[in-house]
Amino acid sequence: MGGTLKSLGFRSVVLRIGFGLGVVLSFFFGTLLLLNYFDSRSDKQSVALSACQNGEVVVLPKPYGQVEGYAYKASLRSLASLSDSNANLSRSPALLCENNDLLGPPHTPWAEIAKQGSGRYSHFDDSVVFSSSDNTDPNVNNRRYTVVVPVTKRLQP
Repeated sequence: MGGTLKSLGFRSVVLRIGFGLGVVLSFFFGTLLLLNYFDSRSDKQSVALSACQNGEVVVLPKPYGQVEGYAYKASLRSLASLSDSNANLSRSPALLCENNDLLGPPHTPWAEIAKQGSGRYSHFDDSVVFSSSDNTDPNVNNRRYTVVVPVTKRLQP
């Protein structure tokens, strides 16, 4: 009977140590995940802010015509030479910003912009078809919409 108690005591100690290590490792890796989350969020915000401020900035003139659903259209004749085309549906380097917040994804089909919205846009031919970040009417939501062409991505017409 004495040997059985010793083995139970040893198992108990091993289980407690294992449990303690599990708790410590859970907190350690949980903290790493949280730090990575907040760090990557701030990087994305700073990248978006710098992207919306660096390059050739063109303010989209109002009023924006509603295409369908959440999709609105603005004229952008000055950057037509850089736009997507039927031959290259992802050519445009243009970035769309809403009050210095980067929207996207770019090069989105118009039907998807109309149906899903949420900041999707397409720079095609001499215009931009886009939706606001929260699917409100960009004509009345008191936000400024700009297109930015990064200097490093400026294509020759």
